[in-house]
Amino acid sequence: MTLNFPIKGALFDMDGLLLDSERLFMATFVDVAAGLHIAQAEAEAFFVTLVGTSNKETTKRLAGFLPDGVDLARFDQEWRERYRARVAKGVPVKAHVEVVL
Repeated sequence: MTLNFPIKGALFDMDGLLLDSERLFMATFVDVAAGLHIAQAEAEAFFVTLVGTSNKETTKRLAGFLPDGVDLARFDQEWRERYRARVAKGVPVKAHVEVVL
């Protein structure tokens, strides 16, 4: 495709596209799931199915994934609190972003 006008700027959605926040969210999920004796590979494979879903859909899928008797709201709260703590330490930029910028 050829543009007949100069590009003066670009707008990017930073979360998950420019910033590697998704990897941090998955690592945090794996950590919290480990406390329930869920293997890393199983937690990672499940997490991938959540990418791009709404909060409502994530909650629905979590309910089916987590062991019986797990307090879903508590799990979700711990996951998000730990994630916020990780993000507060910094979020890595995805590879090759500097080239685009």
